[in-house]
Amino acid sequence: CTVGVASGRATPDGRPLIWKTRDAGAVNNEVFYNTSGKYKYIAVFDAGDTKSPWMGVNEKGFAILNSLSRDLCGNGNIGQFMENGTFMHTALNKCANVIEFQSLLDRTNIKGRKTCANYFVLDASGAAAIFETANNVYWKFDATDEEVAPDGYILRTNFALNGGGTGGIERYRRTTSLMKDFYDSDKISHKEILRTQMRDFVDAENNPIELPFRQNWVPSSPHGYVQRNNSICRPSS
Repeated sequence: CTVGVASGRATPDGRPLIWKTRDAGAVNNEVFYNTSGKYKYIAVFDAGDTKSPWMGVNEKGFAILNSLSRDLCGNGNIGQFMENGTFMHTALNKCANVIEFQSLLDRTNIKGRKTCANYFVLDASGAAAIFETANNVYWKFDATDEEVAPDGYILRTNFALNGGGTGGIERYRRTTSLMKDFYDSDKISHKEILRTQMRDFVDAENNPIELPFRQNWVPSSPHGYVQRNNSICRPSS
């Protein structure tokens, strides 16, 4: 997945924003309204599932999404409960804000989680952050902190700075370039993300592909088709 968080400093309306281009093997997805816990929430699930959301927001205005970061999975020292999706289900059910989410991480550090993910969160107060989250430790990056995020936004794909990985590094470089363009022109808005970033195609050198593509990518490929393994909009998006 290609994900990001922006504080109000980086958006035109002064409100925080999180976004995600979801990459998954699940072809069928659905939006489901879950009322099973302390707080009701609406989220995107694999079709037929109600316990592992992949991005959602609850009735208190707390929102969360994730990207898988295998470099945080450790070397066999995994917790006894809550994988990436079920942990987000718990967070949406129980957390009213980012402070309570961090408290949930502190409590579950002790027992351990089956988590290896970047969690992007925001709440109704304007808080906005990323948590690189392993089995029993996490690292917080606050998008409202000018020292951590000078321009007010933070980006990731499928790696963590504290994991030392490079998963999705091509997509990370591309989204970094796009977000700088958005920020420099008119700040970062959901319209630009939906219109431009989530439908972005590039070649292996990160050069944008003009669409419609009017050539053959390689002699054996059909006319007009592009190879998009390195793109933000890739085969699993």
